Amino acid sequence: MLITIAKMPSLKKISKISLGTFGMVSKRFSEWSFVKRENK
Repeated sequence: MLITIAKMPSLKKISKISLGTFGMVSKRFSEWSFVKRENK
């Protein structure tokens, strides 16, 4: 029980980091697709 409680903050941290990474990737992808559309 104590182990799961101790792991909770790190899990939250990991999810936050992954969310931030996903946001950055989606932003980069949208910018890239916009540039591709403009070049056509």
